[in-house]
Amino acid sequence: RNLILGIFAGLAAGIGFIFLKEQLDSSIKNPEDIENLDIPVIGVIPKVHKSDVTLHGGEQGLIMMTAPRQAASEAYRDLRTSIRFSATEEGIHSILVTSAGPREGKSTTAGNLAIAFAQTGARILLVDTDLRRPVMHKIFGLPREPGFSEAIAGIVPVEEAIKTTDVENLSVLTCGYIPHNPSELLGSKRFRNFLTRLRTSYDII
Repeated sequence: RNLILGIFAGLAAGIGFIFLKEQLDSSIKNPEDIENLDIPVIGVIPKVHKSDVTLHGGEQGLIMMTAPRQAASEAYRDLRTSIRFSATEEGIHSILVTSAGPREGKSTTAGNLAIAFAQTGARILLVDTDLRRPVMHKIFGLPREPGFSEAIAGIVPVEEAIKTTDVENLSVLTCGYIPHNPSELLGSKRFRNFLTRLRTSYDII
């Protein structure tokens, strides 16, 4: 009898612990969790296997370049369409891709989305403003300097810092020199004026 009671008590405690852990878990697991927060979901990208984005030299590429017919590539095109339909009458001229922490897919999303927009014939400029762990220059096989930091500081003309890619209609402004105060640089009036100037040459930044 004690053994049976102990088994039931252990099962009850285990189930109770699982329910408690589930209640305290605030992480996002599916689109419904986001919609429950009254935040609109404009796209869902499936997980991409590392082998699908590995280039011949072993470097990591983008699914839109390595496997344009994969489900993930189609998901990025769907995301592009959703963004366009969510735009106001003036349209969308700049998009910011960000997240709360490192290695959450900011560069991957920005790069694939830029390619998706460039495939429509629009003039796209992809600006790498990750001034802590930049990777966009590695993804596209471009020199990191001169780039955004040098251009915004006036060290080099912005036209000299912008680099063309193998993707038609897509240019990349790499991060350049990594400054000691990236947050102050990105929040400055100079940065806003810099973006306004770039909008005259590109459809979407």
